Parts: sequence; C-alpha cells; structure tokens
Amino acid sequence: MLKFNFKCLFFLNLLLIFFVFPLLLFSGYLAAEIIETEELKECLQKTFEDSETFVCVCNSEYCDEVEPLGLLAKGKIIFYLTDKRKNRMKKVLKHFPFNKTDDNKLPTISIDSSTRFQTIIGFGGAFTDSVGLNLNSLSATTRESLIKNYFHPEEGIGYSIGRVPIASTDFSTREYSYVEQEGDFELKTFSLAKEDFEYKIPYIKMANRYRIGQPFRLLAAPWASPGWMKTNGKMNGDGELKGDLNGPYYHSYAKYLKKFFDEYHANGIDFWALTIQNQPESGLEKDFPFQTMFMSNRTQREFAKQLLLPLFQKSEYTVNLKLIAFDDVREHLVVSASEIFDKQTDSSSSKTSFEQTNIFLDHLLPLVPDFVIDGVKNFLNYQNEVEIKNPIDGIGVHWYVLDKIEDQSKVHELYKDKFIISTEACAGFDIIADFGPRIGNWTRGWMYGHDILHNLRNWAIGWIDWNICLNMEGGPNWVNNIVDAPILVDGEKDEFYKQPMFYFIAHFSKFIPPGSVRINSSLFNNLSDYSINLLNKVDHVAFVTPRGDKIIVLINPNEEIIELNIKDIVEDREMKIELDPNSIMTAIWN
Repeated sequence: MLKFNFKCLFFLNLLLIFFVFPLLLFSGYLAAEIIETEELKECLQKTFEDSETFVCVCNSEYCDEVEPLGLLAKGKIIFYLTDKRKNRMKKVLKHFPFNKTDDNKLPTISIDSSTRFQTIIGFGGAFTDSVGLNLNSLSATTRESLIKNYFHPEEGIGYSIGRVPIASTDFSTREYSYVEQEGDFELKTFSLAKEDFEYKIPYIKMANRYRIGQPFRLLAAPWASPGWMKTNGKMNGDGELKGDLNGPYYHSYAKYLKKFFDEYHANGIDFWALTIQNQPESGLEKDFPFQTMFMSNRTQREFAKQLLLPLFQKSEYTVNLKLIAFDDVREHLVVSASEIFDKQTDSSSSKTSFEQTNIFLDHLLPLVPDFVIDGVKNFLNYQNEVEIKNPIDGIGVHWYVLDKIEDQSKVHELYKDKFIISTEACAGFDIIADFGPRIGNWTRGWMYGHDILHNLRNWAIGWIDWNICLNMEGGPNWVNNIVDAPILVDGEKDEFYKQPMFYFIAHFSKFIPPGSVRINSSLFNNLSDYSINLLNKVDHVAFVTPRGDKIIVLINPNEEIIELNIKDIVEDREMKIELDPNSIMTAIWN
C-alpha cells in the first residue's frame, strides 16, 4: 500500500512537471495574447441611411486603434487589411518563404528594391477655418483624439504635412484679408484675424506636438490678395493683381505674404513651403463665387524671382522656403510646366552680355592685377547664376481633373530637379452629379486610394487632403460649396466618424514615413487570360522605408477575390496572397 502511494506520488509529479505546468504556462501565454487583443480597441461601427458601408465612431471615451507594426522578424511579413464588408486595418502575420510558390500560373507582382525613384516627404491635410470651427465644437478630449488620430506616428496614421491657407477661403464663415484698409501699401494695418488664433494656430501646434519630434512640414497657400489690390476690387470673382511687377500692388502683395510668415513665426510656427497662388486659372472665370486670383505661370515665376526671393532672404525662417507654382488641376500641366521652367526669354541675352564682359576683362589683364580681374569675374559669375537660376522648386497639382495623371511623369522627365506634390483633394465637389458628404461611402474611399497610389507612381513626393474634418453637412462654407471629408464631426453628440476615405489614406500614410523611397513594382501576367484581365484590376505601389522595411500597397476594387503571387526579387522570396473583394492591403517585410 505504501509502495503504491509512492508510485502515485511519483507519477503525479511527472504529470505536474511535464504536462500540467506547461499547459498552465501555455494557457497563461494564450490568455495574455487574448487580453492584449481585447485591449486593442476595434472599430465601433455605425451605419447611416444609404451608406455603402459603416463608419467608425470616436468620442471622448472611445476610438478604434490600429495594432502596432512593431519590429519585423526576418522571414516574416505583416499584412494590414481594410475591406468594404467588415475590416478596418486588420493585422495578420505570416511567413514569407524563400524561393518559388507552388502555383506559377498566377500573376506575379515583382518588387525590386534595387530600382529606386523619388523620396517621399509625407501625407497630410489642410487647417482651414472650417476645420478649426468643427474641432471647437467638440470637447477638449475628443478634439485631441481627432488630431492624434491624424498626426501621431504610432497611435495615429502619421500625417506629416499641414496645408495652411493665407487668410480666408470658401471654407471660412466670412471673406477677410489681413489688410482691409484700401491703399495701405505699407501694410501699417496688417493684422492676423481672429480665425488664425482660434481656428488655425492652436491646432497646428497640437498636430506638431503629436508628431513627437518627427518631421512636420507646413505649406502656406493664398487664395487671393486683399480685394482692393485686385482688378475687380474684391477677393472673389475673376481678377488679378493691379498693375505689373514694377508697380506698387505687386510690391505690396509680396510684402503682405512675407508679413504672414513674420506673424506666424512670432507665434511659434514656421513653414516649409509657399504655394504662390492657389488654383490661379479659376481667377479667369467670370463671377467665380469665392476667393481666387489669376496669376499666369510666367508671372508666378517672375514674382517669385524679382520680389519674393529678395524679401525671404532677409529672415532665417523664410530663407529656405520652397516655392511651389501652378497648384492647379492637371489639365494644362505639361504646357504650364514649360512656361514655368523653360529658360527665361532674357536669359540668352544675359548669357551673351556675361560672355562679352569676360572678354573685355581679359583685355584689361595687362593693365590690372590678376587677382582683381579674378575677383570681378567670380562676382559676375555669381550674379549670372542668380540671374538665370529658376526660383521655383516644385509643381503643385490638384485632383479635380482625375485623368492625365501620367502627365506628371512627363513633367518629371523634362525637369528632373523639380519636385511634384499633390496639394489638394476632396470628394463631393461635383455640384451636378456628386455634391456634399456621403457618409460611409466606400467608392469615395477607393477614389482616394486610387489617386494617392497613382500620384506616387507618377513622381509625387507627397499627397495632401483638403479639410481634415467637416461637419455633417460638409461645411461650414460661406458660399455653400460643401464637400466631403475623411472625418465628419457631430458636435452636438461630441463624436466624430472616420470614413472609408480615412482608412484608405492610412494604408499609405501610416506605413510610408518621410524619407521612404519608391521602388519598382511590376505585374507580370504569365500568359494566362485570367492574368491579362487582372492587369486592369489591381493597383500596386512599393517603397523601402528609412529603417529598411519594404512596403507594398495593393488595391482590389472588384467584387471577387483576386489571387496572385508577390515576389521580392532581391531577397528571392515569393508567396501567394489573396486580395479580398473591395479591399486595400498594405504588406510590410524586411
């Protein structure tokens, strides 16, 4: 009997050591994983009448979160998936095997990190008066959550650019400039508006705080000069600056723009770039309803060269400002770029004059010491470079003409030292066919994703949305030019709704940080009919990040599952994936 008890005790110990304890430990591990998953806040879904899909609700106590990327183990690949039916940024971890897949008949997207293109500066949105007014309608906690959702690199979607209108736009509640006193050419009455202090500056600073030391670039853009400076005497409607570049209106307006940067600097905010004029061609439209001003492409160049640059060089916070021209729809992009960047008409005569001066100085050599002649030549050479150098750093484009995006590549090939950036996009702008907000609209999300992806494939270094949030009516807007936004705000309920557009942007902005470089991705059809059809169905773009991760974004706009292989040529890895119907997927590996 005693022996039996010892045996029982012995086997009981073995059972505890080799089975029960490991099971408990493993169960504890699983429990920890489950708890961690449960702690991650998933989308609080809400469907509105006539919605194509749901939106995600955020308030002072709750907002959905994206599971962090973390550090990637070699040989692993992480997928983030958003689809029309149920998922918002769902994370999946898989093994990324070496060598070939079992199914070579499927089409293959090959990623080649040895072929590199443009460097990305980031993604962002605009701080309009309407944005600030809508943020003010929320409680302090909820508005902080909204800004954090956009700009925090880990807990948000990593916006790194903010566009700031200079004075009022249609997305203001009134028309205003910073100098209302007619004839005040010396700008003695210049003053920032209450909107700057209540709607713009506080939220720009909040966004910068949520960047937690990461790059944050601001782009300023004027819609119009003070009305009294324009030919029609008002900020809205067709018109341009009075006089010419040598006259008092152009000189005063240049000082007006410089004064804006001075005042924002005094309030702790500096800028990366200036768009010389927002949508200048709208200033040719008779009775255009809101703030606008025409400025030809050549005038933009000469205005920058003759008036803006000398002023900006006087302050350390404006001396390195990037100057962006065009900033309009792509309809006339190639022609406009040639007018902006081709050699100025007087450059050849300047060059001839410079060469003649050099010959004259050479004749003086017997009479004047060499070092004097060399000094004069060096000075003249510097002056000649300044004279001929084009002051425009880049081209801004808007999305409102959705075709002709390949023209961006044509412009890049012609002017490779100049950058291209997409500076404005919004859905719901078509007054006739598709006006105002459509809450929960999946198609608009796809339109955003398609536009971002093809901008990036055609040399854009960044992509900027229009209003980062609007109210449920798509405003406020002083001329009722209501549109949609990735986030809509319901101030009465103290909540905001993240639409499909928000998540489509997130699939790019969260995983393609500033400093990422686009790499080559190509779709091969492997000679099958299915593959040939697929060529028109799947959009793709790939990058390598500053920490060495590789990224590919894939969009399937169709109602069926798409199967394909993705292959990393450099690492010789390949795997089969499935793209769910109506979905966008971001894959990350190293």
